[in-house]
Amino acid sequence: MELINKIPNWVRIAILSIILIAISFKAFDISKKQFVSLYNENLTKIVAIDADNYKDFVAHSNPAITTSQKELLSRKVKILSKQRHQYLDLTGILYKNYYGLLSLFPFISGLTAVFIFIIMQKGWEKTNIYIKGTFMILAFISALVGIYPEVYQQKENITRYSNVYLEYTKLQKDIYNYNQSAPFINTDDSITFKDFIIKINNKDKSLVDFYLGLEKKEISKDAFDLN
Repeated sequence: MELINKIPNWVRIAILSIILIAISFKAFDISKKQFVSLYNENLTKIVAIDADNYKDFVAHSNPAITTSQKELLSRKVKILSKQRHQYLDLTGILYKNYYGLLSLFPFISGLTAVFIFIIMQKGWEKTNIYIKGTFMILAFISALVGIYPEVYQQKENITRYSNVYLEYTKLQKDIYNYNQSAPFINTDDSITFKDFIIKINNKDKSLVDFYLGLEKKEISKDAFDLN
């Protein structure tokens, strides 16, 4: 006990700070792992659905589609699929961090509120130094956890990348549908194969330009030209 009493107050507060930060990070890690488990489960389902759709695409096509055109569509589907899954991965990375912080914030804020109540009862001057030190640490962590998602615009980026993923999904479905119904893209309208490819490429380029902030002049035409 005498040895403990000889430890300076600042050292005790430092040790307490390390313990509280470690607990906070552990809680964050547990929350993140829960989301990752759910995310991986859904990702497995998405990959399986993609595989089934591609098998059906390869096995069936409209007689109006030639072998070379089918190969071109197949290559385009694979390219779009890679780009699509990149955005899905980005969304997953952002969301698991956002989910972890969101789960941690009420816990830390609740503890901070308890210490505020204790300090209000006794007054700042009469409050034990350890309680004041703990309160300051919790207040700092609470502010950091609350501000971080806003500073890095995590919610906005999650929405943006999710929308890109959905747009690429739609492009893939357009190719699958055209493969079945060429030269028609809906009940009444028809489109040539060349115009259809140009339409898909233009949409692909617009997604890259808008969401990655690239100038059109910096994108090589060959990156999108499959002819």
